[in-house]
Order: sequence, then structure tokens, then C-alpha cells
Amino acid sequence: MKTTKSLQALLSLIIITLGISSWTIKSIDGEIIKPGALIAAQESQKSERMKPNAKSREGYTVLLFFSDDKTAADKTKITFDQQFQNKYPCIVEWNEPKFKVFAGAFLTRAEAVSLLYKAREIFPKAMIIKTKI
Repeated sequence: MKTTKSLQALLSLIIITLGISSWTIKSIDGEIIKPGALIAAQESQKSERMKPNAKSREGYTVLLFFSDDKTAADKTKITFDQQFQNKYPCIVEWNEPKFKVFAGAFLTRAEAVSLLYKAREIFPKAMIIKTKI
């Protein structure tokens, strides 16, 4: 009995899959698009984003501060900008529920370490974060 139900479920799945693969979609200009072509178009767009000359890459930044206190985050940014005379970009981000202050955007960890050592004199809890830059 169990085998029969499993076989029926498998056959139903095959029939549904075959039915879906024959569906078509019309584009705005009336051209018929099959689901396979739609998936291929999405994949080519994805590969465009992954090219080395894409706008964002893997890199490193220094996390100076994180807390749920926006005022403290803003003060941290101001202090960093004054101490480093805007030599490195510094941003405040809100990732619910915390405000985070990031400084610098580096391709290598070694570059980030040099800023980390300087920043730890003022922000002892600073750390390096791997991120998209």
C-alpha cells in the first residue's frame, strides 16, 4: 500500500513537472518566452554581477563601534573623522537593532590592520570585518 502511494506521488510529480515545462509566457512585445529561456536570462544576469569589474568586491573594513544608541554612533563617527582628518571613509549603518560605525574600505587585510592599530588607540574594541566594499 505504501509503495503504491509513493509511486502515485512520483507519477503526479512527473506529470506536474512536464506540464509546467510546457507553459509559455508572453513578453510585453508579444514574443513567447518559455520558462527555460527565462531561467537562462536570469542566470546570465547573475554572471554579469559576478564579474571581477563589478562595483562591489570582497574586502575588509574596520568596525569601530556597535550599539543600539544612535547618538553614541554619531559621536564615534565625528571623533574618528576629526582624529583621522577624513583620510578614511567612515559611515554609520543601522542593521536592526544595532548602529554600526565602519571605517575604511580595503582590498587586503594587511591594509585594514594598519588602520586597526591606529584606531585602537581611541576605540579599543575596534575589529576587522570581512565585507563587500
